[in-house]
Amino acid sequence: MGAGVRIGGNITGGPVCYAGYAQTDWVVVHSDLTATAETSTVLRTPATYSNSNVKPCRVPPWANRVLARARYSVGITAIATPAAVSLYGVYGPEAGYTESTGAFANDGTMRFMRLDSVIMSTVGTSYGIDGTNNIRDSVYKYTDVNGEISGTNLAIGCGFDLRGCSWVLPLTTTAAASITGTGTTVQLEIAFINYVPMTSVLAV
Repeated sequence: MGAGVRIGGNITGGPVCYAGYAQTDWVVVHSDLTATAETSTVLRTPATYSNSNVKPCRVPPWANRVLARARYSVGITAIATPAAVSLYGVYGPEAGYTESTGAFANDGTMRFMRLDSVIMSTVGTSYGIDGTNNIRDSVYKYTDVNGEISGTNLAIGCGFDLRGCSWVLPLTTTAAASITGTGTTVQLEIAFINYVPMTSVLAV
């Protein structure tokens, strides 16, 4: 056994740099978060979902993370029971997905994995609102972006890792309820990004 060797030099400092960043437009993937939540059976067997409010979204080939937030009617001031959503990554052949109906094959060819949690049984990610301070336009207000936060400002809002999946499927675990104000629209929207930060000093 020979002695170890190093290839390259020691990099002792330098500014934070980003290897690349790109983002899609935001798209609504669940059009009614006030509708009845999915049953525990569906949450365990996501290929069996049957909900016209759910819009599975194909992942762009360059994307590695997904941003998720709720948008709601601008007249809503409070939601006592916020919506909670499980985000599933879906894997499998093109033949296992029917885009016209949003249906996935339930014959073992398609695989499902939670993106917002490493534990399948965990309650979905909550999308609580701040009717006073959430960003808005003339039609909607938008919650903060949910996602993994490493504790540094550079990582805030960087979303959930896509883990190589081909589609994103949102299923409601808790429906939004007890809404105060005017309007009833509460939806989930996502955007895909390619986010590769280099935030630490490299030592080669």
